[in-house]
Amino acid sequence: MVEGNSAFECDKTKLDGSERKRDQWFNSDPENRLTGVSHRNGGGQWWGKREPIGYTVQHADHWIFEGTGLRDGETFGADYALIGYECDGAALCARRDEHGFLVPRYDDCTPQNFIVLGTGRLGPEWAQDPEDFPGGRTATMGIYTNNGVVFTAATTDWTRLVATGDPSVEKITVNVVCRLGCGEQEHPAVQALKRVYSKRAEPSRVQLLREGTKSCIYRLEGVGPGGTSVIGKRCREGEARIEQTIYQEILPHLPISSLIFYGVIDEPGTEFRWLFLEDAGGEEFAYSIEKHRRLAAHWLGQMHVSAARLGAVSCLPDRGPQHYLVSLSG
Repeated sequence: MVEGNSAFECDKTKLDGSERKRDQWFNSDPENRLTGVSHRNGGGQWWGKREPIGYTVQHADHWIFEGTGLRDGETFGADYALIGYECDGAALCARRDEHGFLVPRYDDCTPQNFIVLGTGRLGPEWAQDPEDFPGGRTATMGIYTNNGVVFTAATTDWTRLVATGDPSVEKITVNVVCRLGCGEQEHPAVQALKRVYSKRAEPSRVQLLREGTKSCIYRLEGVGPGGTSVIGKRCREGEARIEQTIYQEILPHLPISSLIFYGVIDEPGTEFRWLFLEDAGGEEFAYSIEKHRRLAAHWLGQMHVSAARLGAVSCLPDRGPQHYLVSLSG
């Protein structure tokens, strides 16, 4: 750090008596602990005509790709060498997951909830630093959460394609800026809650609790009755319909404690809906604590026994033994 800790100075010289360079942070504190990716799993192509590589899409239903029209397996940015000059990557497993998607190995400090959204395989002509580092050498676009959200485009040429107007790169950038940098009062969860109940106060804070490829969950602080928090969940229409039935037509009629259901509303122009519930608050459930397991088991037992008499249960999908037997057989 220089200039009163306001700037970095990169020292590329080698350590005394070693081939290690001073700027190779991964030897002591891997950069992918913060960004999810590292240059040692990527590379650079600094001379001559660039290889036309773009990102091959995974998890096309993620909000990152909203409005792009991209599908799983399609590639964007290759016509303009999106992955060029320098790029970073995650160390990827040789075997894909059950959906056929590439996943990180998670053995070099890449966060455990890092989602690989796009990959670009690098050829042997790409320079690598350090040289001959073992791994797949695959540029990796991805996202993960840890209190906040980290999105990595993982290529220095991303801004060049934004400037030239590549439609997919441009739309993904807009999605990221609107979702992560719009300010809490313009947050999609806040906008949706206002449509459910226009008289709600502005939240003092919007906290991301969980983000997956098909749903996101937020806590909106200070917008519930008496200044309490409200939980907002964005999910697909089918999942939202099931949860609405449970919270609205089943749980309130059972002799057990349940959360207040504030409402559900469609997200315009998408196949998603927003559900809003009371924040349970209190102590977080921990499976390792016996008292918590007992309380959860007691609640679930009462719920299943008493819900059997309700007609609304027939509207829910079958999740009996046969369902799981078929899943295991498949």
